[in-house]
Amino acid sequence: MFVECRNKLFSLVTFNRYTYEFFMDDLFFDAPAELRDGIGQYLSNRLQVDVPPPPASGHSATFHNPLDVPELFAAAGFEDITVIPFHYHPAMPSLESSAPQAFRDASIAMEHEASGWRGLFLCSAFLVQARRPLTTA
Repeated sequence: MFVECRNKLFSLVTFNRYTYEFFMDDLFFDAPAELRDGIGQYLSNRLQVDVPPPPASGHSATFHNPLDVPELFAAAGFEDITVIPFHYHPAMPSLESSAPQAFRDASIAMEHEASGWRGLFLCSAFLVQARRPLTTA
């Protein structure tokens, strides 16, 4: 089975509202209020927190952390679970419009990068490949 997921860790390199939300909601959610206020202000001064705008529907897209997904699939009874990052971004998405062809060419070239870990951060999506164990009747 293959399942496509939006990559929550990609938020670390977008430098926009998603980065802000990742830091505030996933990393520093349990920081004391006076520190969270400072973190929020610090991030707001450095990130494009108005990009992308919140969805008009009021329903945000669901993102998944590729580091958590194998455990979730295993708990659901799947085996041979592999996370396959795809749709590389060679720079922050906001820079794509400044050099669209270079951005696209570099993005395509990176689809086969061999580090095994960079895609966990530089890809906006990933596939989960998994299978159900065979059962005998």
